[in-house]
Amino acid sequence: MSAKEVFEIGGAVLLSLGVAGALLFALSSWLGKVWATRILQQEQAKHAEQLSRLKGELDKMIHVHRVQFEAEFRALKDIWQAASGLRSHISALRPRMSVTESSEGYDECFWKRYQGFQAALNTFQNAIDDNAPFYSDEVFREVDALLRIAKHEEVFVHAEKIKDAQWFKDGEESRQQFFQQATVVGATMRKRIEQLAVRAEEASAQ
Repeated sequence: MSAKEVFEIGGAVLLSLGVAGALLFALSSWLGKVWATRILQQEQAKHAEQLSRLKGELDKMIHVHRVQFEAEFRALKDIWQAASGLRSHISALRPRMSVTESSEGYDECFWKRYQGFQAALNTFQNAIDDNAPFYSDEVFREVDALLRIAKHEEVFVHAEKIKDAQWFKDGEESRQQFFQQATVVGATMRKRIEQLAVRAEEASAQ
């Protein structure tokens, strides 16, 4: 084989290798783009799934906060209404002055007031017990203190038969204690409602 033929064959080989290399480069570049596109699509799908899952969790959290707010608000409203009714009855239970009808004596009128007071006390007790799972420990402590004042009044009035000046004075002190604690209860409830509203707003903003 002559030198010319060797150079021609070598040139052909190099040319074929160059074409193959170019083809290989083009093929690898195409495959790279395909894989890059596929990976990007997978990442986008994964990201979309994560966003969807996160949105679902946020929606659930917002729903839970809304349900909690509504349930606790109803509980506080029921308890406060019962406390307000009891406050009216405890005010009338041992008044310093009492107007009675001519056909009724003081004892009979007092007994009617006492029965009304007991009914309001039972309503208050039931409101506290029935709503127990739906309000905070802080509210319970103040409401329970108010209940104890009312129960002390119930026991004292039922046991004590003497209706002298001291008896009425004790009634006035009992009323004042109840009113003061009712003010504390109202303030505690308002504070709790504000906290719930803030939490619900924060959950909605996320």
